[in-house]
Amino acid sequence: MLSPGDTVAGFTVRSVEDIPEYRGQGIWCIHKATGLEVFHLLNDDRENFFSFNFTTIPKNSKGTAHIVEHAVLAGSEHVPVKDPFQEILKGSAQTFLNAMTYPDRTIYPGASPIEKDYFNLLKVYGDAVFFPLLRKETFMQEGIRVAVADDKRLEFQGIVFNEMKGAYAHHDAIAAEASIRGLFPDTPMHYDSGGDPRSIAQLTYEEFKGFHAENYHPSNCRVFLYGSISTKKQLEFLQREFLSQFTGIKVDAVLPRPKRWQKPKRLETTSPADGDQEQSRGSITINWLTREVSDPLALVTYEVLTEALLGNPGSPMYQAIIESGLGEDVSPLSGMEGDLKEIVFTLGIRGAQPDQAEAFEQMVLKELKRLSRRGIPEEQIASAVKKIEFQHREMKGGIPQGLRCMIRAMRGWSYGIEPGTALQAVAPMEQLKQLWQDDPRYFAKVIKQELINNPHRLTVIVRPDAGHEQRFETPLAKHLEELKAACTKKDYLQLRRDQQDLEQYHDTPDSPEALQSVPRLSIEDLPREIRRLDTLEDAVNGVTTLFHRYHTNGICYVDYLLDTRGLSDYEQQLLPIFSRLVYTTSMGAMSYGEVSSALASLTGGFYSMLDISTPLQPSDSLPKEHLLFRAKFLYEDRSDAMGFIHKLLMQSNLGDLKRLKDIIVEAKQDYSVGLLSSGNAFAALRSDS
Repeated sequence: MLSPGDTVAGFTVRSVEDIPEYRGQGIWCIHKATGLEVFHLLNDDRENFFSFNFTTIPKNSKGTAHIVEHAVLAGSEHVPVKDPFQEILKGSAQTFLNAMTYPDRTIYPGASPIEKDYFNLLKVYGDAVFFPLLRKETFMQEGIRVAVADDKRLEFQGIVFNEMKGAYAHHDAIAAEASIRGLFPDTPMHYDSGGDPRSIAQLTYEEFKGFHAENYHPSNCRVFLYGSISTKKQLEFLQREFLSQFTGIKVDAVLPRPKRWQKPKRLETTSPADGDQEQSRGSITINWLTREVSDPLALVTYEVLTEALLGNPGSPMYQAIIESGLGEDVSPLSGMEGDLKEIVFTLGIRGAQPDQAEAFEQMVLKELKRLSRRGIPEEQIASAVKKIEFQHREMKGGIPQGLRCMIRAMRGWSYGIEPGTALQAVAPMEQLKQLWQDDPRYFAKVIKQELINNPHRLTVIVRPDAGHEQRFETPLAKHLEELKAACTKKDYLQLRRDQQDLEQYHDTPDSPEALQSVPRLSIEDLPREIRRLDTLEDAVNGVTTLFHRYHTNGICYVDYLLDTRGLSDYEQQLLPIFSRLVYTTSMGAMSYGEVSSALASLTGGFYSMLDISTPLQPSDSLPKEHLLFRAKFLYEDRSDAMGFIHKLLMQSNLGDLKRLKDIIVEAKQDYSVGLLSSGNAFAALRSDS
């Protein structure tokens, strides 16, 4: 058992605290030689998780942090293969392995339920971030290069360059960048850490290597650990494998605060136009810079406020935007952005006439003023509080619990708040509920003080424009022309040699010795027994029901499966709209807004999906086709929640033509946006069909 002041493997234990909401202890340690910080959320979860976290404040929009993120995972001193990431996957039981670039930090997380595999991943990732090879070929492949075409034309190529060209061709991505970065014109947050292709083209190999040398040092690193492996064992591993080779350096990684505005501003930009209909329709967002994200009370306040104003179609701000008639639906950017140093709050509309910006501003401010005078309805606040508490309590599948904990902890830890304090949600939520109980106008005052009377407000208008792409490409074309004009015969030969070197690098397989450096599990390392969940089969009112007992932190999960194999092809095609309409329409005397509010109050989520599965029994060769409704709710709400859901499934108003039209328009918007942002998913779906 570690205690504050203990020394372990070159680390000093700074604090040890119980964190009941995660059924564990928070152990915070400092490496004496380098200043690297480690926080371990020690509990009995066998899915152990780690993350190396570096502060990477951009100095321009060349995307250096993003390119370095790609490049460090392309070979290191002790694992010199070209793609360790792919090699690891061949012999690992990993449950998560990735890297992510944020506006002001870069993280390298991994997880595994097998201890040997966990340390394999930790070894490869630690070696990657601290001792990468950073080959020139890697920079050319992952970042940016000038290629010579057969006709001697020059062109820019590179994975990050092309990735960001795709992002800059997407309407919502353009709106998101403008809405956030426009609020920080005098700080590094004004730059795009992911990279603007027009700036990426200016990046040099020397700058790229210099960025890693400046930022990827233990003195600028925070390591988050989660799970059941002992803290002492992990500290000894970090010291032995990596930290013993470093001494401390001075790191200047403090993000300056923006100068607060005296009056609101407006910014207008363009996006690509897709067809005649889109020429006149864009999006409008209103964005506020509010409190620091390192304030736990501010964070839960805006989580609850966002849910109360926008969480469902019955929420007042959601309803006001839809019923304004100024656009087609609520912008997906609406809500809070909590991964920056200061919380950004956004209200936006999509599918709007850009010249309606003034009308949208007036409508939003009018509604906010109404809410600040009358207050948000008490039931909306109560529902929002319950929803946010639900989200903090839920141990979702899909990604490791350690990843969720790390993301929350880093919101404060990155800016000087103790990681254990930043991680906790129960205490600030209890503080918030007490403030609201003592003053029912608490949220109304927040709206007035931090939104209505806050001059640090930016209205962003994004207008689809047929000339956008040409304007975007012009600086790149001009840069290529300048390079071509300055190119001597010797320069051309060098470009071709670089190109040949890259092709040879691609075509040359890793040596057997290099491949042997990648740690792998053997069959003997895998558990011999699988975990089994107890299942009880019963019948409730004649319906076959399966019960599973599992620790879920007091949350019930229920699936309702309806067999759809008897439907005609035409009826099958209507199922996506039908299933969405069932729970987003009116019911009896309840409006759709009241239905949505009731669902938000009683459940942590209710939605539908279509499912086709292969039978386990070989004798039944036909696939099972189901319409599935999925619900989750607190155990104490189970009777009321299931009663309301049963009523909704049997009595929802499927003849509400206005709601039907709204749902179809929303679905159309989702598909239109999805084609650009998730084109690969549509291609895969088409291939599967």
